[in-house]
Amino acid sequence: MKKASVFLCGLALAASASIPALADTITFSFDKPSASSVNQFSGSGTLTVEEQSTGVYLVTGIAGTIAEGSKVGSGSTVAIASLIAPGLQNGNDNLIYDPADKGKFFTQQGLAFTLADGSIIDLYKGDAKLYENAAHGSSQFSEGLKLTASADIPSTPSVPTAAAPEPNSLMLVGTGILGLAGLVRRKVRS
Repeated sequence: MKKASVFLCGLALAASASIPALADTITFSFDKPSASSVNQFSGSGTLTVEEQSTGVYLVTGIAGTIAEGSKVGSGSTVAIASLIAPGLQNGNDNLIYDPADKGKFFTQQGLAFTLADGSIIDLYKGDAKLYENAAHGSSQFSEGLKLTASADIPSTPSVPTAAAPEPNSLMLVGTGILGLAGLVRRKVRS
């Protein structure tokens, strides 16, 4: 009985540890506001990506900040709030490319996300566009995109790492093991 329970527990732990996490991260930054252009804006942060094919990554998460020039919005630094789902902002596809493989970071569809103040930013081929929220007069600002991304864009698919299972999944596996142990014990007694 004890051997069967230990075997079932070991099997459950092995199964839960083999779930792969395939996400990579890319740090990015673009233009810094200069004194000569009070309308400029810039940004930096981290993208969470999943490789779709060689050199092509789907952005699944974003974090960072946008620094606004004095005539753009509040002229301060605003946190990036969330990614906009593909197709919801000017046909965004939220794909980023490794320039070594594709010669560009974005296509014309580009990457779209919201800021904490409700504004929207599009990063796309050669341009960055900021759509201010209604409180700032719904203005639009554009600047030539000079995106830099760190060298941690993987040149080969990364080796999957083990993901930590969520607590509810562990509880479900644990109760299943207890049920099986009880069933085995009942069969052994009868």
